[in-house]
Amino acid sequence: MTHEIPSWMQKEESYAAVKDRDRFITKSMLNILSLLERFRENGSVYCNGINALVKLIYTIYAIVLTACSHNMLFTYFLLGAFVIRSCFLRERQLSRVMSGAVIATMMSVLFLLPSVFMGSPATMLTISLKVFFSVGMLLLMSVTTRWNMLTGALRCIGIPDIFIFTFDITLKYIALIGEMSRQLLIALKIRSVGKNDRKATSFAGIVGVLFLKSKETSEELFGAMQCRGFVGEYNAIRSARIRKRDVLAFVLMGAAFLFFLIMEGYIKVW
Repeated sequence: MTHEIPSWMQKEESYAAVKDRDRFITKSMLNILSLLERFRENGSVYCNGINALVKLIYTIYAIVLTACSHNMLFTYFLLGAFVIRSCFLRERQLSRVMSGAVIATMMSVLFLLPSVFMGSPATMLTISLKVFFSVGMLLLMSVTTRWNMLTGALRCIGIPDIFIFTFDITLKYIALIGEMSRQLLIALKIRSVGKNDRKATSFAGIVGVLFLKSKETSEELFGAMQCRGFVGEYNAIRSARIRKRDVLAFVLMGAAFLFFLIMEGYIKVW
């Protein structure tokens, strides 16, 4: 018994997909991948340097001193020390620190631009440099310290447990939800054949799935914390050793405070 191939199967078909713009999907995927890369990079930071608690203390200490200073020479001194320290960072870390500091400085310049026309250009220069230094110091601490160590440092200085819990869970779930978003965008891009005139519907579907996933994950987290007996308390790590670099950091903080008193005129040396 012979079987003939149907005529409709013998016809040649040529399908040319209609071109459609998927710039939104591609750009969203790149942004999410960039965010996830930062989280992975922070997780592999080499932290064999200054203790995270000491690093947090001298970062806040330097920012407060700079904000209280009325002498620009002191600001230039700390700014120079910050730039020298930044030169020892890796390429990506240096890019993150400088780009964030420059963006914050440009925003402050934009807000303070009217002061130039009102006869106070020095105000804009002073505040902009202090903003650059403050944001740069925070970013420097961020790229050189693991977030779990930073959480422990916050507990050591007496930050409330609810703040630490919110901070810790937020950082972890940004990475988790970001990975879910990346997978959903990849699935959407693979299934998008031809022209899609209902992009808003597709976007709403992704947001809805993310909402349901986050709700489900939060319930699983709550159940896991109950099983482990978590009562909302973070115990401070007391086994961290004070190293020579930590002692050097305290010495530099003392020298900076002495220089601050001299520049402000509280101590006369000449």
